[in-house]
Amino acid sequence: KKITENQLSEPVKRMFKESLELSDKWAKNFREFWNLPEDFKMEVD
Repeated sequence: KKITENQLSEPVKRMFKESLELSDKWAKNFREFWNLPEDFKMEVD
């Protein structure tokens, strides 16, 4: 729930955002694990 509502600390959001952008395989696994839409992106303030 914290992921989908963007309620994570800034360093954690930045880490997830960078990981999603750097590795397609990791991003696919992350989205599947958390049952997120294929186009999910982590927003960083």
